[in-house]
Amino acid sequence: MTIKANVPKSVSEWIHDFHSLRRQHRLRGFPSLDKDYIVSLSRLQKDEEVLTENFVKNIASAIEHLPADIRTNPPSSMIDLGGDAHQGAFPILLQWPNGSRWIFKPRSAWPELALRKALKIIGEPLGLNWPEHNITECPQGSWWQVLNNDITTTPEKAAFFYFASGVLLACAYALRLSDLNHENIISVDGWPHVIDAEFILQPSLINLKNSEQNVEQRWFENSVLSTLMLPLPYRQDDPSGLGNAKGSNNACGRWTPSKHLPKSIYGCEYPALDYIPELLDGFSAGYKTIQNVKNKLIEIFPSNINSLIRIAMRPTVFYAEQEKWLWQKAFFELSSKNRHSAIYEKLINSQPKIRHLSILKSESSQLLSGSIPIFYAMTNKHYLLGPEKLPLCRTFPLTPLKAFKLHLQSLCDSDLKEQTSLIKLSIIGFS
Repeated sequence: MTIKANVPKSVSEWIHDFHSLRRQHRLRGFPSLDKDYIVSLSRLQKDEEVLTENFVKNIASAIEHLPADIRTNPPSSMIDLGGDAHQGAFPILLQWPNGSRWIFKPRSAWPELALRKALKIIGEPLGLNWPEHNITECPQGSWWQVLNNDITTTPEKAAFFYFASGVLLACAYALRLSDLNHENIISVDGWPHVIDAEFILQPSLINLKNSEQNVEQRWFENSVLSTLMLPLPYRQDDPSGLGNAKGSNNACGRWTPSKHLPKSIYGCEYPALDYIPELLDGFSAGYKTIQNVKNKLIEIFPSNINSLIRIAMRPTVFYAEQEKWLWQKAFFELSSKNRHSAIYEKLINSQPKIRHLSILKSESSQLLSGSIPIFYAMTNKHYLLGPEKLPLCRTFPLTPLKAFKLHLQSLCDSDLKEQTSLIKLSIIGFS
C-alpha cells in the first residue's frame, strides 16, 4: 500500500514526517487497542524510529550519487512503496519537480545487472532487445530510474509480450531465479520487465541423501514452477508473474493493482490462457538458445565471485500474510512463549522440510520486529546467513554457484519437453 508525503527542507523534518506516515499506515484498522497491545506496539515503534532515522540519513547521502542535473535540486515528494521492510530499510520512490522519478533500494543491484547481461546474451540471437532503465550503484544501496510503462496495448502486441515472457521464463529457469510474482514484473511498452531479481542463483535447500519426501521438493526446485512466474495449485489468490493477480486485494493488504500484464484500451487484461502458443514458442526459443550459450552465461558468474544473494526460505507473499496476522489484536493477547510457538507452527506447516531451530528462531524474531524475514548466502559458501549476514547453519549441499552450473549443464531436449508440459498444466489447470 502506498503512502505519500511532501519532502520538507530539513532532513530531520523529513525523518519525522516519514516515520509518522509509517506509523499511521500500520495503525490503520486498529481503532481500539488494549493497554498491553499499546505497550508492545510502542516498543516496536521506538525501535523502528531509530532504524528509520538511520535509513533516511542514508538516503540523504545516497542522493549525492545521482546525476548532477537531479541532485542539485531537492526532491518534491516521496512515496513509501509498501515493500518488504528489512531492519528498518525499505524501498521508496523520490520524485523531482522536473518529473524525474527514482526508486532507492537499500541493497546492491548486481542481481538485476546479471539478469540484464543474461537477457542480452539470450535475446540477441532471437532479435530481442529488452528495454533497460538507468541503475546507479552507491555505498548505501542503488538508485533505479522509473520506467514510464504503458500497459495498454493491442492483441498483436500482447502476443509478442507472451512470446517475450516465454523467453524470460526460460532465462529465469536457467539462472535459478525465483520470486517472480506479479509485484516483481511489470509490463513496459509491451515487454515483461523484471524489477526485482534478488532471488537469483537459488541453491537447493535439501540434502540429496535425505528421505523420499525430498524427491518432490527437489523436483519442484529444479522446475519452471520454482520461478513463481507460473500459477501454482496451492495458491488460491494466484500472485504469480503470469497469473491474473486475483489476490491484489487479499487479506495481507499489501498488493497494488496489477501492472504485470498488458491490458486492452477497455482496461481488461490479456490473460496468458489466451496466448499459450506464443508463451510456449518463446520458452522453447529461449531454452534452445540457452543450450547454445551456456558458457557465455557461466562467464557472468566467474568461479572467483563471492557475492551476496538473498535466499528464499519461503515465498515473500507468505511472510507478508504472516506479518499481517501478527498485527492482529488476538495475537498480542498470547503470552510471549505462546507467540513464538504459534509462529513456529505456521512456519513448519508451510514447509515441513525447514525445521532447523536457528532458522525458525530467526524467522520468528524478524516477524515480531515488524520485518519480512530475510536470509542471505554467499555464492561460493554452504552456509545460510541471517539478516546481519552472520552464519546461522550449514544449509546447502551445493553452493549456489555450483548448483547453478550443474543445473545449466543438465538442460537438454527431454527436460525442455518436461518443462513445457508443466507450463501447459500450470496455465490451463491453475489460472
